[in-house]
Amino acid sequence: MAALSDLQWSWRYGRCCSRTGAAHLRRGIACQDSAALATARSADGQPVAVVALADGHGHRRHFFSAEGGRQACRVALEALTAILRSTNLNRPARPMDWQERFTVEVADQIHAAWVAAIRRHWLQCIQMRGVPFTPLPYGCTLGCLVLTPQWWAVTGLGDWDLVRVGSDGVVELLGEEISFEPALETTASLCQDDAASAFAPRTRVELIDRAGAPFALLLSTDGVRKSCGATADYLTWCRDLVADLVLPGVGEGVPSLGERLDRLSRWGTGDDVSVAIAIHGDLALPRPIETEWSPQRLPRRQAACAGGSARGVRRSLVTGPWMLLWRRPALVLAMIVALALPSLGFVLMTLGGGCTTPWRSGPCGAFRH
Repeated sequence: MAALSDLQWSWRYGRCCSRTGAAHLRRGIACQDSAALATARSADGQPVAVVALADGHGHRRHFFSAEGGRQACRVALEALTAILRSTNLNRPARPMDWQERFTVEVADQIHAAWVAAIRRHWLQCIQMRGVPFTPLPYGCTLGCLVLTPQWWAVTGLGDWDLVRVGSDGVVELLGEEISFEPALETTASLCQDDAASAFAPRTRVELIDRAGAPFALLLSTDGVRKSCGATADYLTWCRDLVADLVLPGVGEGVPSLGERLDRLSRWGTGDDVSVAIAIHGDLALPRPIETEWSPQRLPRRQAACAGGSARGVRRSLVTGPWMLLWRRPALVLAMIVALALPSLGFVLMTLGGGCTTPWRSGPCGAFRH
């Protein structure tokens, strides 16, 4: 967990947190998500911050995806802070200029640096000769939030979500991935050859009105929204989380960010969960109403490779209600036996001649209609 605590500026609160999913804890699997935060100063001395979230696909074909996520966060923070350090923020700039810079220059830098980093890891870990390097095992998504006194921006690729919470309590879903194949639930990934081109549809730059109302931004990996089930429940969860964070005396009987994420994963899909939160101005929201609401349980889809095509990385159904059967082979066997016993009894009695009309009253008396 990381937080903005040393910067006295318009962004008075910032934090990111990544937690291992309940399903991964039960199976002894390491967290595939990563979260990191960096602060810096622009060329004219103004404070800036960058938050990065990465979500490793976790599928067996992406067996180094946890490392891929860690490297994605690291290279993204380095690339973005380097650009901000060399920028004079006092000079007026149009959002479209920054948007073009993020989708072309920054995207290429991040992807190239990521490929170089995972190539070094590959050479260190793979000792067998004749195994060529491929980025496929390191597949992950990446979402970055850039905060400056004049504007904020989000960029990256993949199926993360961005939410804005206003001072009036209105919650807006500002950004979500539009899949080319929704039935297969695909996502863009850094392991694709054309990953840099996938940054453009996920990039957004917004000017900040100093006289405007306070607001909060919440960036989350796909495990958070899927654990909530319905989109409306996800937006409610985001609003309640922000409301708790801005209340005076937070921490007195209020679950921490990590505890909230752990509980969400247990109630939901069991996936790894990560969020980044930034609050601009003195935001004040009413305390959330205490309810017994819990997220709906929906099946989680982990990533499986779709050949690195431009249409994204395909996902397969491996969690949710079906994961219970996957992890409990004895339960599956018991269900099969329970379903097979009536048929087996009917066959035995038929062969024995004791009951030739099983769906009517007869000598057996076991299969009365």
